[in-house]
Amino acid sequence: MPYEGTAAISGLATTVSVGSTGTGTPTYTPIAEVRSITQSGAVNKTWDATNLSSTYEEWICVIPSSGKLDLECNYLAADAGQLAVKASFDGHTTLFYQAVLPNSKTYTFLAIVEEYESLPKVAPNDGLTVKIGLKISGPIVLTSGS
Repeated sequence: MPYEGTAAISGLATTVSVGSTGTGTPTYTPIAEVRSITQSGAVNKTWDATNLSSTYEEWICVIPSSGKLDLECNYLAADAGQLAVKASFDGHTTLFYQAVLPNSKTYTFLAIVEEYESLPKVAPNDGLTVKIGLKISGPIVLTSGS
């Protein structure tokens, strides 16, 4: 079959929402004007199982970590989603979050707001932005999609 062009998709129209609870079935509130989403730190943690009979180092996987999700948003002081994230940061609560990609894949996870910059980034040649760091607690679950 001849090449018919890329199947890549744009990130435009992706939404990230914060849940109303960390248990049960939450109601989701969109976090407005998310500019970028970056996951980092997802690893399989390991333990050195090397022993006196080993001929090389030996490792076993002990527990996975889903890492962290960093969001950069246009700063909107009255946005319900950004206010909910700030309240979770201030209250030290773990809440459900949901990311929906343009291809309808929906990812749901529990997270703690590990970082929230209360004072937005201010520069004379740039708009106001805020960074949010979500520490993921448990797995990221694909809940629907194509």
